[in-house]
Amino acid sequence: MDLIITTSKFSKDVLLSSVYNENEKNTGKLVRQHRITKPVETLFEGVDINIYNNLKNDEFKLDIKEDFAYLFVGHWLKGKIGQDRKDVGMLIRCFVEAFKEVEDKPALILKTSSATFSVKERESLRKKIEGVVNGIPNPPSIYLLFGELTNKEMNDLYNHPKIKSMVSITKGEGFGRPLLEFSMSGKPIVASNWSGHKDFLPMDKAVMIGGTIYEDANIFAPNLHEMGLMSKRDFDNYYAFFTTLKSMVQPPDLLIYLKASVPTLVSQIQKRGREYEENIRLDYLKRLNEYYNKWIDGYQEGPLLVIDCDKNKFGENEADLGDIIGKIDSTLFGLF
Repeated sequence: MDLIITTSKFSKDVLLSSVYNENEKNTGKLVRQHRITKPVETLFEGVDINIYNNLKNDEFKLDIKEDFAYLFVGHWLKGKIGQDRKDVGMLIRCFVEAFKEVEDKPALILKTSSATFSVKERESLRKKIEGVVNGIPNPPSIYLLFGELTNKEMNDLYNHPKIKSMVSITKGEGFGRPLLEFSMSGKPIVASNWSGHKDFLPMDKAVMIGGTIYEDANIFAPNLHEMGLMSKRDFDNYYAFFTTLKSMVQPPDLLIYLKASVPTLVSQIQKRGREYEENIRLDYLKRLNEYYNKWIDGYQEGPLLVIDCDKNKFGENEADLGDIIGKIDSTLFGLF
């Protein structure tokens, strides 16, 4: 092999920064490191503008009652909420939580499948959606658009007047073709600030959502491993991948950690009144809190501000909030 061709700068950077450590089986001593030595080039996939454009088709009908709808296009892969790579379950939950109290609610249209377009799979996806929304009062509408559409029909969908924006909070895409196709409509896009789509999304019409990659690797993955829900091999591979990703991401200018005891966390959960949170077991909450505190005690990626939420009630006390703002200004700008 003389040349490696990939579809995005993101994929190229991941490949070039990936390292496999070969260790001696008995001692665990590092023998050698394996990394890509062949040249890697990016070949942009592009899009056929004869198919994907901003032309509307008035004959294409979309049977929804709302006049404002967000669109997601992509596979809904295996895993519970927060586990599937494209994060469809979390997208649904965030959507219903964000708009449940809005009077003029938008809709969310999911053009999704898992592997096939069978009736059985459609019902399975419908139940998954219901499982996410269940318990949330007065949720906005979620529509499942299931079945195969032609390229032209997809473009008609993108350009339908009720579709106002595409949204994706995927955890990782080598390219992100549906986002590129949709961008040809000229409509805005909301997407995670990570993955191959950063190569081509127009920044004047895209909202990139930031986030932290630290929690999955330092809190949730170790907890799943401890509970026996993730094998040692899977955990080691996951953490090795995280180490690669971390080397490619600039740490935050300031990390603010809201530290709290388990009783305070329980009190906050009760105040929020989210039914799906009321079933969180105390031992599970305690374990997560221990992992969070352990991680933050060893955090060395950059400036850190720890707020003791057992004492500081910034949500109820303006003086406490002012104290936090002062500490942020002092840390970032050397003020006060």
